[in-house]
Amino acid sequence: MLAGGFGALAAGADWLALAMAPVVHWSQSVLSMFHIGETGLSPLTVAPVALKGMINDQYKIQWRAGVLTTIA
Repeated sequence: MLAGGFGALAAGADWLALAMAPVVHWSQSVLSMFHIGETGLSPLTVAPVALKGMINDQYKIQWRAGVLTTIA
């Protein structure tokens, strides 16, 4: 289950990312990455990625060739 505020949703041809700010740390985002496949979503990372800043714009998230790039 994903919970928080200040969310940003970004997607590419085969990936989906959701950044949420936990209620207790509203200035920091936690980013969940998923692969979009024929059978649904599967995680691309072992756990959500904790960022040093907050992402509230979907254009600041990219996943390309297995590399996650964010601007927080």
